[in-house]
Amino acid sequence: PTAAVSHLTMAQILQLSQIIDSTDPAADRAAAATQVIDTATHPGKLTTANAGAQQMAVQLKAEFETAGLQWPGIKKLSVAQIDELTTAFQTSPAAGKKLAISVLDEISHPAMTSMHNAGAHQLRKELTASLQQVGLKLPPKDKLSFDQVAQLSDIFSNGGSNSDMKAAAMKVLSIN
Repeated sequence: PTAAVSHLTMAQILQLSQIIDSTDPAADRAAAATQVIDTATHPGKLTTANAGAQQMAVQLKAEFETAGLQWPGIKKLSVAQIDELTTAFQTSPAAGKKLAISVLDEISHPAMTSMHNAGAHQLRKELTASLQQVGLKLPPKDKLSFDQVAQLSDIFSNGGSNSDMKAAAMKVLSIN
């Protein structure tokens, strides 16, 4: 399904690119790509109004506290993260703590560091340089949608004066 692709973040686009560029069988790549898009368009955040979610939150909060880690709150965790954390803590406290540290880092510093797609890194580098040329800074890696990346690329590839490109880029980035 490609209808929601324009709403994906750069991190999600890079994840898709890595999946597509892999040498896995086509059916596996299609399933993985569909899962990325589905997860992005339906992130599955739990609400504390659900009794099951409340129980999970209480258990995970206790696990985080036992591990000496700050509890991020149930609303900051996706269903997949909650599932992974619950399984890891049940497997071993050390494995749970290691995964929890990783999840906390991901929450506080979302990044695409696990993506190894040369084209995506090149595009990021080019956008960073183009924005710096007009006096702007590229937002954090996970804050741009595919549509914004495409618009920014178009702005800088079409050229024009620095002030015109800066104004257009500020509009795309919603900077007043």
